Amino acid sequence: MLFVTSNEGKFEEARSILDVELQRKGLEIEEMQAVEIEKVVRHKVNEAYERVEEPVIVEDTGLFIEDWNGLPGALTKFFLEKLGNEKICQILDEERKSSAETCVAYKDKENTKIFKGVVKGKIAEEPKGEGFGWDPIFVPKGHERTFGEMTTEEKNRLSMRNKALSKVRAYLSDD
Repeated sequence: MLFVTSNEGKFEEARSILDVELQRKGLEIEEMQAVEIEKVVRHKVNEAYERVEEPVIVEDTGLFIEDWNGLPGALTKFFLEKLGNEKICQILDEERKSSAETCVAYKDKENTKIFKGVVKGKIAEEPKGEGFGWDPIFVPKGHERTFGEMTTEEKNRLSMRNKALSKVRAYLSDD
């Protein structure tokens, strides 16, 4: 199976969770601009399948802040480029509820399936730790530390990507 991503970290995580023969291909796919991750991955998986003509998976992840009516969602990368983690923390009011969401889309000749993983949490008062993107500002519900303060193993056990990819693994094992 082919995982279309240019992100080596996402690929390695997917390979370990899916436990299938997985290859990575970095295709330049124009990313649809939408807040809803489902729309973005559906577009990406259709374009990827059209270009490679074999079973393929794609993934997208976003941060959804309640007080911002779900923004930035699938546009998180652009918010981070313009504002950065520190500014996002600063401009939030007292209510900091958010969710981290991943959608993984799978497509073969007959089927297109979308699998979603969600982790509820909150935005930290200030960035803490290291990590990718918004890891230093997202605190999963029931925890005191940001994803950025956790070890890779701790984060991966809790992650929205793990939840979505586990659903993909179950789907593929049923076939």
